[in-house]
Amino acid sequence: MFKIVVSDARVFKHAIDSIVNLIDEGQLEIGKDGIGLKAMDASQIAMVCFFMPKDAFLEYDVPSTARVGVNFESLSKILGRTRGGEQLEISQDENKLSLSFMAEKKKRNFKLPMIDMPAGMQREPKIEHDAVVKMQGGNFKETLKDAVLVSSHIAFEAKEEGFYADVKGDGTDLKLEFEKGAGEISEISVKAPSRATFPLQYLEDIVKASPDLGEIVVHLKSNAPLKIEYSVEGAKVSYYLAPRIDSD
Repeated sequence: MFKIVVSDARVFKHAIDSIVNLIDEGQLEIGKDGIGLKAMDASQIAMVCFFMPKDAFLEYDVPSTARVGVNFESLSKILGRTRGGEQLEISQDENKLSLSFMAEKKKRNFKLPMIDMPAGMQREPKIEHDAVVKMQGGNFKETLKDAVLVSSHIAFEAKEEGFYADVKGDGTDLKLEFEKGAGEISEISVKAPSRATFPLQYLEDIVKASPDLGEIVVHLKSNAPLKIEYSVEGAKVSYYLAPRIDSD
């Protein structure tokens, strides 16, 4: 049996939102070093890899690895009921996940049924990407907001000269250009020119939990899965998204 305490329940809610935005249910692996998850979304188009280290918690008592199947939508709704200044205690009560919100002389306890999941984590793809682009989360989100006005897909391109987004709609086109050295781009590294097209709805879900002032790292390779990573409330999150293969 494990016992984990978060100093501010809202912190854990923000971290879990990076999962619930993409997948409905999955298996948390609660180990000696922290809480991890690797899971595909229902369509098998996207994958999330999540890890929150034990030092992100106020108390972390995990004598042995526990694997907990969770409905993340239900978990997020419960975590959304936190009030300012509450600690969160997470433990296992037989086949249920116990979530206790604690404030001075007050405690609320929810018990969430654990669900049966296939044993073991999904394997993270092994891809050697050819380009890496780092930019603020808020700037990346603004790029997507422009793009959804035009189409349901966006093509990213990275070259030595800069990072580009190309969106072709039904009569309307959009081209966004971030030249190397532009204020929006903190770093760009290109081993080979790379271009691939991705569904915007998935990209919006992937970056929804990213802090606007935090850094997003985009890994790109022509017609290969995109990798996006960022940190949220001490947790490290990586996503993989399959491309749409362009016919031209």
